[in-house]
Amino acid sequence: AVNRFSEEAAVQRWGLAALGALVNQDRNFGRAVEAGISDCVLSSLESSYEGSELAAMQEALFCAYALLHSGVGNLGGRPELATLTGQALRCSLRTTMTVGSECTAWSLKVLQMLACKAGGQAMVEPFLPDIVEAMLSGSITFNACEAACATI
Repeated sequence: AVNRFSEEAAVQRWGLAALGALVNQDRNFGRAVEAGISDCVLSSLESSYEGSELAAMQEALFCAYALLHSGVGNLGGRPELATLTGQALRCSLRTTMTVGSECTAWSLKVLQMLACKAGGQAMVEPFLPDIVEAMLSGSITFNACEAACATI
């Protein structure tokens, strides 16, 4: 459904939230749908960013984190994930909406996961000023701040 309704922010949001939760619970589920899962997350991140759909962006980042954490999909080696995540971080820092802080938190967690991978430091380096800005904003959770520190 997420691929079929790529223009529908609500479908993207809840579809990716469900997908991320299922992958968190059982890696085998993620492996069963592994073929297009990475492209689906990247596509959703890109369209969410272009439409400033923070709620959909937040769930795409959550799903990306779940995939990176579980080792499902091939997101870790995709430089466009770092770029889209950095853009999501910048966008979330510029909003006053409550969902912005969650989007910031998941952005930082994804960037942390990427920074820990081989070659990942170079992918996240362009976003270090944004990571520091997030840390200094005073509006992120302790866990998000921890992810920011680990990334740096």
